[in-house]
Amino acid sequence: MNHLIIYAHPNPSSFNHAILEKTIAASVPNKVVVRDLYQLNFKPILDWAEFQGTLSKHYEADVAIEHQYWLEADVITLIYPLWWMGFPAILKGYLDRVLSYDFAYRNGEIESIGLLTGKKMQQFVTLVIPMKNMNEKAF
Repeated sequence: MNHLIIYAHPNPSSFNHAILEKTIAASVPNKVVVRDLYQLNFKPILDWAEFQGTLSKHYEADVAIEHQYWLEADVITLIYPLWWMGFPAILKGYLDRVLSYDFAYRNGEIESIGLLTGKKMQQFVTLVIPMKNMNEKAF
């Protein structure tokens, strides 16, 4: 089994990094590929020209590399902190660019059609406040 881990935290001493290490260890003997978006200095900006290119299956070189990892993966894990009630910007941009048209989905008559079928996904999301407080605030 091939396990792709998308990791999005800038601090190598963070709790997220500890989760990353445990996830890698728990994946043995499977093949594990870690894509540390900060170490990669991944460009998170999907500009209009790039978006237009995806409509004709023209993908930027860095995105084409990520596509290959996604195609080879049986399990995909996202590890990230919750910042301002969402993904860190680098992960949001990664997903915007990599889960592109005619790779991850295409348009159907009524709704989008997913193209990355048969894969399992999971995510580890860390918070800086206790879950009790999150529930009280109805987040």
